[in-house]
Amino acid sequence: MEKAHTSDIYDDVELTCPDEKVCNKLCVEGPCKCSILEDCGLTYAFILEHVVPNIRTGLLDSSAKVLCRAIRWLIMSPGGDLVPQSTRQRVKTAFASVLIGEDENLNPIKKVVVIITCNERAA
Repeated sequence: MEKAHTSDIYDDVELTCPDEKVCNKLCVEGPCKCSILEDCGLTYAFILEHVVPNIRTGLLDSSAKVLCRAIRWLIMSPGGDLVPQSTRQRVKTAFASVLIGEDENLNPIKKVVVIITCNERAA
């Protein structure tokens, strides 16, 4: 197919994994995903209801699930003070009600490192 406009010569619409590359640059400690620990008593329904109830009003549950795991991890991490105290307390109190013989300081979310391996095109 021939180029129709001058700008087509300079615009390349085929981008190799741009989201992954941006994530790799923005994440200070590298990109990761957050997963719920097995047998900790935490479910997506619980997290959506208690961690991100307001986010759900503007996003689909599938998008809210991504954010809720990260926020839940942050609440229990050393950087938890970035989350407002009222939110931290609400979430910790709700989580304490579902703990099954676990430490209340347990972080039920684990960070899993993601390695970006995009195939670069030869220049």
